[in-house]
Amino acid sequence: EARAGLPKSVIAGVTLATLLTLACSSGSPLFVEVATLPVPAYCTCRALAAESARDGRIWVTYWMSKALASFAFNTILMGVFGINAVLPYALVCLYLANPFFSGAELVLDKVLKTYVFPE
Repeated sequence: EARAGLPKSVIAGVTLATLLTLACSSGSPLFVEVATLPVPAYCTCRALAAESARDGRIWVTYWMSKALASFAFNTILMGVFGINAVLPYALVCLYLANPFFSGAELVLDKVLKTYVFPE
């Protein structure tokens, strides 16, 4: 702070902005994994503690869909074809976890119950 002549908040803000820019521009799938982990993990633990069958199924669907998306985007597109697919993967993860869109619930109701496990 004394050497730069700037407040700590400015130094911290510039450092954070630089790190975020580097992480996003490098196309690191690890950055997406770290960014999309805490809230779904907390919600999954909360659903398991509450013993809510519906919430538990939705969060299991989230983790299964996230793993499938990770395999598709990170392994197939990036590994085989060399296409940088970090942004689409991040958007899929956010769509699945966001309660506004209920992406995992839609996957459960429209795909799994309809095509994979029809009654």
